[in-house]
Amino acid sequence: MLRSVWLLTFVSPFLSAAPQEPPAPAAPASTPAAKPRTFRADQVEPLTWRHLGPVNMSGRVTDFEAAGHVWYVGTAASGVWKTTNRGTTWKALFQTEASCSIGDVAVAPANPDIVWVGTGEDNPRNSVSWGDGVYKSTDGGQTWKHMGLSDSFQIGHIAIHPTDPNVVFVAALGRLWGPNRQRGVFRTRDGGETWEHVLFLDENTGAIDVRIHPNDPNIVWATTWERRRNAFDDNHPEVNYGEKAGLWRSTDGGTTFTRITAGLPSCKWGRSGLAVYRKNPDTLFLIVDTERAGWATGTERTTGRDREGAFLGVQSEDAEEGGVRVTLVSEGGPAAQAGVQEGDVLLRIGDREIKQA
Repeated sequence: MLRSVWLLTFVSPFLSAAPQEPPAPAAPASTPAAKPRTFRADQVEPLTWRHLGPVNMSGRVTDFEAAGHVWYVGTAASGVWKTTNRGTTWKALFQTEASCSIGDVAVAPANPDIVWVGTGEDNPRNSVSWGDGVYKSTDGGQTWKHMGLSDSFQIGHIAIHPTDPNVVFVAALGRLWGPNRQRGVFRTRDGGETWEHVLFLDENTGAIDVRIHPNDPNIVWATTWERRRNAFDDNHPEVNYGEKAGLWRSTDGGTTFTRITAGLPSCKWGRSGLAVYRKNPDTLFLIVDTERAGWATGTERTTGRDREGAFLGVQSEDAEEGGVRVTLVSEGGPAAQAGVQEGDVLLRIGDREIKQA
């Protein structure tokens, strides 16, 4: 796919830098056309290409699914791509559907011709686009059918039952700019004809991941996240950590979920992700972002937040005299209101000494 346009820029060494004369009047129609101008090889070799755009901030790969030599790739803004020869050639799928922003692609373990796509990228950054629900293909991606959840906006993950492709779980993050109810974990047991809202916490907390135990599909895990965008979302969103964000587990095939807290961070969580160890599926890996991220190593200054996770509105770097030197103060933020200025050296925040990285 052609993502950008490039222009070959040439400046002739024979052109004068002096202002050019106005163009002469057009020649009569009977005047023979001028011969095309040709250039020698040594005149062309130094030429370089200049990028004209567009600036493609959404050119990210959001998911990769492999089923043997058949691979599917989901992208942030150009649909789904498929290769049947381990990446030698690619075919663009999902070109006529209502959304080209992809959150997840899932292939049914029991039938690789069944492919699900969740629209709406699950990386809620400043250039994110939203989706219009989930789609299903029963012919390896040649054709697609919309299967609902139109107001889920962003899809974090799709998990398909290991032996029954009619059972599918969808982790829906929901609307990024405000509350909505179609977020959390949804389950279908009839191939997407109907949906059950099996994990719903509130209108602000959605689900970002869901996994099924491959040997015991009665066990289902899910993680939840509260995320609210502001106008620009410049790495300090309006909401990134929530009381109800966490890890949840079901032992009845996803009908009910219980929150798991033992051994896990007790502060507010941000985004989290799951991975099942295939060699021993009873082993589950969890990666978690929390409001306390970076405190143990003293790099909390990079988040610009205090001990309670409140935004301070500063960025800083290590100072030679110890502490950190303020390099940026957000206008109207708590640090600015307290009189902190760029160039100041901070040694303590309250009664806590600031550590260098």
